[in-house]
Amino acid sequence: MHKVPTITRLIFLPGLDVGSVGLVLDDERVAWGDCARPAQTPPLSDQDALVGIEQVVAPALVGRRLAGFRKLAGDIAALTETVIREEPIPRPEADAPLPGVSRRALLRGHIRAEPPPSSPPPTRLITSEQPLHPALRYGLEQALLAALALAQNRSIAEVLVDEYDRPRPTAAIPLHVQLDTDQPLESLQRVGPGIASVGYRVPEGPPADILGENGVILQGFVRGVKERLLHTFPDGGAPAIHLDLRGGLGQLYGGATGKMLGALFGLEQAASPLPLRIENPISPAGESAKLTAELQGFIRMRKMQVELAVGEIDSLETALFLAQADAYALLNGEPARLGGFSQAAEALLACRANDKRIMLNAAPRDTARSLAVLGQAALGLGADFVGVSTDCNNPALVYGEMERALVEMGVRGRDTKSLSTSQILL
Repeated sequence: MHKVPTITRLIFLPGLDVGSVGLVLDDERVAWGDCARPAQTPPLSDQDALVGIEQVVAPALVGRRLAGFRKLAGDIAALTETVIREEPIPRPEADAPLPGVSRRALLRGHIRAEPPPSSPPPTRLITSEQPLHPALRYGLEQALLAALALAQNRSIAEVLVDEYDRPRPTAAIPLHVQLDTDQPLESLQRVGPGIASVGYRVPEGPPADILGENGVILQGFVRGVKERLLHTFPDGGAPAIHLDLRGGLGQLYGGATGKMLGALFGLEQAASPLPLRIENPISPAGESAKLTAELQGFIRMRKMQVELAVGEIDSLETALFLAQADAYALLNGEPARLGGFSQAAEALLACRANDKRIMLNAAPRDTARSLAVLGQAALGLGADFVGVSTDCNNPALVYGEMERALVEMGVRGRDTKSLSTSQILL
């Protein structure tokens, strides 16, 4: 029986863009994670990371045994740090006459006296407790998964399969590749065979100018993308089209679900024979889930094939709510933004319990290391898609990481029947 390693100390290594956190084990091996910042999150300074690790994380983890991911990740998520910030004290509004102005001058309207020199407003210190910075939590969970994989002599995917009682994977998770609107599709052929969908995000601007009346401008764009995809993949296997509308249909039509349905029908016809997925047709805020559920009901009634998705998920609580709502068929979330891979796993389990699909998306600043962990985690948890961007990420790296993990599982399980001849080293 293998001895369970213990965490003896932590290391933080500043980087040019992304810092790294390391867990040092009692056998002197080091497991690393990169503190990639999620979208729409303030930067994590090296000083703040060092203080957080020294004062909060190290006391909680040093001396702990690597007994399991869920328990240790939950303990990390529960950690808080004391934050002290300075804020100005509002000045009371005075009802007295202006300084330097006599009562007689005030009554006569002579109020041109020079005001006294202004002094800096008084300030006060506010102390509060808040969770660890999301980037630090993200890096710590990567390091924790890497440490468990080292200790068990297995891949991160295998660690997660056992931790969350997931089915053993037999194939790489399909990729969703985000593209710029003018990006050539020929680059997709270099990624590999695992591309299930290509995504575009409509630009910001008035919805009527971006989408057009009844979506006619967007329909023309979809037809163009479809023709390019069919040309790029002439032998079949062209990926689905995924459009993030940034809530454009809701802004254009308000609560008129009938008009939204008509626009979606036109887009579906423009994409045919390729599948179509629409993300954020209505801005995911307020009562949008109720309105989208009504729209989803009309889609089923008309037997349309368009799939509605929701993105911009900023917490596990939001993900759990959306997984239970009868509004979306697919949730699109960044593990970094959800709070780490443990939170992404809970969101995935909720989706499975409610017959929803889920995409685990890369963060814009993900590194090669964190992208590799993303691929392994998606494989081990059994996500439906892995979302990557050709602008910020490396789709081929993620796909290759999943393929290598599958080969290692086959070798350790002596399941050589699942490996092709080119994958077997004699």
